[in-house]
Amino acid sequence: SVKVQVAYMSSDEIDHYLPNRDLQKFTANTIADREELKKQLLSVAEQGYAIDNEELDEGVRCVSAPIRDYTRRIIGAVSISGPSMRFSDDRINRELIPLAIRAAEEISSKLGYQK
Repeated sequence: SVKVQVAYMSSDEIDHYLPNRDLQKFTANTIADREELKKQLLSVAEQGYAIDNEELDEGVRCVSAPIRDYTRRIIGAVSISGPSMRFSDDRINRELIPLAIRAAEEISSKLGYQK
């Protein structure tokens, strides 16, 4: 869920947030290259959700979507995490991404966010 929150920061904020060197690897899937991560963050901001593909913990995948308040600011995220054997690409795309987005939109709406 951190990835989805950082993705909506300005370019300057992202540069300040990320270290000026490669990042620590937690698993073989961790994106440790700073520029590659910045590209992925742009993609997350465009699509409106993030997927963690065993990047932090081996065997765990996660889908997250941003929660906004009445000022349109990102204040949190809804995330759905589970074992990668139950989070196939098909299930993520068909079921979990829409579910995370819908939940985040409902919470955002209750906080006064209007599209």
